[in-house]
Amino acid sequence: MVTDFYLCSNPPFVGYFKLNCHPPHVKPVNSCQFINLPIPHQSSPRVSECLGRFDTVQTHLLDGVVKLFHTRGSRCASQPPHNGHNLLTQNRIIAIGDIHGCVHAFDTLLDAISPQQSDTIVILGDFIDKGRQSKEVIDRLILLQTQCNMIHLLGNHEEVLLNTLNDSSSLNYWMQCGGVSTLNSYRFGGSLKDIPDEHLDFIRSGVNYFETENHLFAHACPDHDLPLSENSTYALRWQLLEPDEVQPHDSGKTVIVGHTEQISGEILDLGFIQCIDTACWRYGWLTALEVTSGEVWQAQRFGMLRELGDTPVGPIGDRNDHEQ
Repeated sequence: MVTDFYLCSNPPFVGYFKLNCHPPHVKPVNSCQFINLPIPHQSSPRVSECLGRFDTVQTHLLDGVVKLFHTRGSRCASQPPHNGHNLLTQNRIIAIGDIHGCVHAFDTLLDAISPQQSDTIVILGDFIDKGRQSKEVIDRLILLQTQCNMIHLLGNHEEVLLNTLNDSSSLNYWMQCGGVSTLNSYRFGGSLKDIPDEHLDFIRSGVNYFETENHLFAHACPDHDLPLSENSTYALRWQLLEPDEVQPHDSGKTVIVGHTEQISGEILDLGFIQCIDTACWRYGWLTALEVTSGEVWQAQRFGMLRELGDTPVGPIGDRNDHEQ
């Protein structure tokens, strides 16, 4: 029997390991046990520095592999419930950046997030094109609607697809923007006719923006001096975030966006605005951000969850060498 054990300390570091069997003198209550351990708070903790601090039972548990990862100072979702209620999964608001057909990364994030009915998950648009599994991504999104309050925004790539359905002269442009990969995910060498109505209806049902008490969500970079309801579709779906020029939104709310690829693979956080398009379809990460706590999950397109010290698995490229 495989059991996951979560080693929890106060932020910023949390340890995790998996054993192939239960230790002989530890009787698990269920398939997942939580154990508080005194992991030292250092900028780059090493497993060898932690081992000597554990008692006999805990040391035995460390027959598995310990992994440490940074939680950006927020509480980690692997911490134990408090007073019978998991405070970390109640009424979360989680934004997910540009998926771009990377279903393995998306699946990994969903596994890590473990969506609850009380969660609001905001998909920031551009969930199709470029990556190879747009069909599978839309299948997952349709299912996710039944598991939580899911809001999916329309990005510029969804806009181009919808324009192509209405005007065949846009087809070549969509192909150049990554539409070939989308059609191939339905059938190699496929056409628009291969996209089922259910998927097209899902895309059409997307919205231009989403707003909460403290946050604004858009695909691209909205104009700061207008309510989102008065922003143009160009601003909401196409306008790039220029760090030296962008200003806080007049509402005083924090703006969460995608669209402008961060070629470093890191979130751009200017305080009043955060961009979480971290170039997954290339060799960066797909990013999920819980906007209240600041907790972050990231996964690369091959489906591996990011851990402390991980860097992109290949060159991401220049933001200016391609269309967004």
